Amino acid sequence: MRAINVAAPENRWTGSNRGGWSDPEYDRLYDAFQTTLERDRRADQIASMMRLMTDQLPVLPVQYGFTVVAHVAGLRGPVAGNVANWNAHLWEWT
Repeated sequence: MRAINVAAPENRWTGSNRGGWSDPEYDRLYDAFQTTLERDRRADQIASMMRLMTDQLPVLPVQYGFTVVAHVAGLRGPVAGNVANWNAHLWEWT
């Protein structure tokens, strides 16, 4: 959704922002999010980006991707919503 990704003749229509929506505040928040390490500040930046998108409604999501984490009952550690295996070193058999 960043302005730099707007599909245009200059980038041979290869931009992923096909709708052409741009907002300088969103770009600023996105850039800050990409360089911030503190989890609380990142969460605030994401919330602010989502607030802009819901206020201006540049897109209307009609499809959501779900990730399924299937495992046997004896394995403790995997949690739905976690990113793949990022904490696999903490998993244990019960």
